[in-house]
Amino acid sequence: DTFLLDDFSALNHTNATWSWNIPSAIYVSNLNIRNPKVLFGAQGTYTATLTISNALGQTSSKALQLNIVGNECGVDTITGGAIEFTNQNTFGVADNLNIANTNNFTIMGWVKATGLQQEFGGIFSVTANTTERICLNVQWQNADSVELGYHHPDGQWWWPSGLFLVPNVWTHLAMVVTPTGISIYKNGIKSTHAFTVTPKTLGPQFMVGNMQGWEYGRAFKGKMDEVAMYNYALNTNEVRDMMHLTKQNPNYAQQQNSNLIAYYQFNEINSNKVYDKIGGKHMGLQGVNKVASSAPIGGGISYRINGINAAGVNNFVGTGVQINFANGINPNGDVVVSALNVPPDVAASNFAIEKKYYIVNNFGANKNFATLTDITFNNLPNVIPTTASNYELYKRSSNADGNTWGSVQDVADNFTTNGTNATLTFSTNNNISSFSQFAIYGKTLSAPLNAPQIIKDNMLQCLVYPNPASSNLFVNLNNSKNANYCTVNCIDMNGKLIFSKTINLHSGNNKIMLPLQNIATGNYVIKVQAGLQHYTQNLSIN
Repeated sequence: DTFLLDDFSALNHTNATWSWNIPSAIYVSNLNIRNPKVLFGAQGTYTATLTISNALGQTSSKALQLNIVGNECGVDTITGGAIEFTNQNTFGVADNLNIANTNNFTIMGWVKATGLQQEFGGIFSVTANTTERICLNVQWQNADSVELGYHHPDGQWWWPSGLFLVPNVWTHLAMVVTPTGISIYKNGIKSTHAFTVTPKTLGPQFMVGNMQGWEYGRAFKGKMDEVAMYNYALNTNEVRDMMHLTKQNPNYAQQQNSNLIAYYQFNEINSNKVYDKIGGKHMGLQGVNKVASSAPIGGGISYRINGINAAGVNNFVGTGVQINFANGINPNGDVVVSALNVPPDVAASNFAIEKKYYIVNNFGANKNFATLTDITFNNLPNVIPTTASNYELYKRSSNADGNTWGSVQDVADNFTTNGTNATLTFSTNNNISSFSQFAIYGKTLSAPLNAPQIIKDNMLQCLVYPNPASSNLFVNLNNSKNANYCTVNCIDMNGKLIFSKTINLHSGNNKIMLPLQNIATGNYVIKVQAGLQHYTQNLSIN
């Protein structure tokens, strides 16, 4: 974001002059005004020197050191935070959207509805031609769900989509506007209302969690994460491929999309502000809570294979997953695998062999199919021990969160290594006949051969990530002994306490977000204490 520098010296401004020298800035609005706008390209330490002159020609100079230690405007590749709407007249709103004369755009994101919704509650809403609105919203209530619909000046607010939002389950939603109609997607499944859509100028407001003009009566209740807006109509493959992935991932060039014009991840520490990770369309919050996210999203990569309708091995390139379908019933349609480079919100077992899990979405006609011949996971860390039977596969539904993994799905039948990488295959008795999330764990403590030492106390189930970390650190903690609070200590390599945080706990699983913006780059030890239980892990901050 842009910094605004200013001169607050006791200077008579009549006939005064200002001269700034900011050699490392990538942008300065004007070096010869009192209060220039300045943009720096990266975190670090910068020097800005100001020389002032009064009407008598007297001058004075002073150098200012600027330490840029965090970047909340940068794109994150972690699950991070979410926002939660609990009452009427609560919403997030950006006031400077301006897209001229368009009938091609997409808005999408994740929601987790709390209970049945207020009829015609707004989820995503944007002003059109100043006084009109275009909105993705809920419609009529059913006993256990609410139908999804839209508002558009040219359309029909009563159009039945046939898609239903179920409470208490993370759901991916998208509204795609084209000249020939509006499509609503729920978890990659499309419903289209065909009509002539005239171009509209979008803005100035973009609102989430409510319907503009009806803030006191048409609110959405629940959680929301990863909201993105594109200035073109995404096709079905694009919606499905990017559903579980954070956007603009710097590690994958193919995920860069210049048509992404607004992007909100809700990971900021400041509870009243949400940064647009793409531009300047930042969002303010009214009555909205910031909470830890458990949505099935993260940085990673996906791969789609179209029209799987026969037995055989299918290699989902880049994800590390190979699926061998058996003879008999098969998906008969498209399958997408997303490999997320973050741990799931809740661990399935104590001994994760990687901070990663996998989501498989079956868009074929057959949601249930013949039990897989095998499923193979490649490019795993080279783990100890090397006996296949020491590794377990866990499975739950594709959008699940919380403590829902259940019992072990299968034990590995084959383990191979290739240098620093390992491969596990699950074949005999895998009993996989539908798709889901997958995660791999060891039966006993396992660690990559080349990883930093991690000291674990089996009494406390805890996961600290990402590692290395930069702006935020997350602690997933299973409070199985019902401690009232936990203490998180960060200690440097000299034994100095860098920070100590005490957090109230509830029973079961807790997710804690800790800011690291003021912590210097280096190696640290994180110690978590909850009652008599404790956990210790090495941490790198960059």
